[in-house]
Amino acid sequence: RYSVVWCDRLAATEQRARLSLPELSRELNRAFGPMLGHLEVRDKPSLAPVARRSRRSLAAGPEVWIGNAAQALHPVAGQGLNLGLRDAFELADIVADAVRRGVAPQFAFERFARARRGDRSLTIALTDLMAASFTWPLARPLQSALLVTMDVVPPLRRPLARRLMFGWR
Repeated sequence: RYSVVWCDRLAATEQRARLSLPELSRELNRAFGPMLGHLEVRDKPSLAPVARRSRRSLAAGPEVWIGNAAQALHPVAGQGLNLGLRDAFELADIVADAVRRGVAPQFAFERFARARRGDRSLTIALTDLMAASFTWPLARPLQSALLVTMDVVPPLRRPLARRLMFGWR
């Protein structure tokens, strides 16, 4: 069993959601081609229009926001979870350092917000670009070729995978 996030323009998505399960299965198989074998849709699709939301800062006074409390990203490539895990790791590290040095939590929270700015901004921009690019009809052949190339040439895949997992430092 797999779940699929199918990014497309709203009109195409709504039309696809009205298809019967066998029709939707045919559409999905047509889009993926034979690469994954035969796919069968077993559950009614859910529409989830996504609007990115993000706080300007991750900290204010005694409060800190991480993960989905700090930003809501498009689910493409699972980057919301990865970003939230990196936020949690960095927050724990910065707070532990502040406790060891006797620094007030508020200053640690401000340091955390500054430290996460770059990775957070790049991850938000990348997920926005990836999601938007899947709605560009002229880019589809290039996307497919790029994804297949990354799948069969690990040296091309590894740097991107490392950035998606461990952040943009």
